[in-house]
Amino acid sequence: MRNRSTESVLVALLSSALATNTLLAAQPSSIATAPSSKDPAQIDQAIADIRAMFVGPTRFAAIENLKARWLRTLITLKRHNEAAELALAGVLAWPRLP
Repeated sequence: MRNRSTESVLVALLSSALATNTLLAAQPSSIATAPSSKDPAQIDQAIADIRAMFVGPTRFAAIENLKARWLRTLITLKRHNEAAELALAGVLAWPRLP
C-alpha cells in the first residue's frame, strides 16, 4: 500500500519524464536534418537556430537538447569551436540566483 508521499514522488517523476521528452522533441527542422547532412551551410544554419533558441522561453528546451544530443553531434562533425561556443552560451542562458 502506497502512502501519499510515495504517490506524490511518483507523480513528480512521471511529470519530469514527460516534460523532458517534450523538451527533447522541440527543435527546428534545420537542426533535425543537420546531423545527416554534410552541407556546411545547413550545419551553420542549424547552429544559428540553436543560438537563437537560447533567448526567451525556448532556452530550457535548447539547453536540454544541447546536453542530450547537439554537442555530441557537433563534436562528431568535427565542429569543435562551435560546440564550445554553444556550451558556453548554454551555461550563460541558464537562469541564476542573485
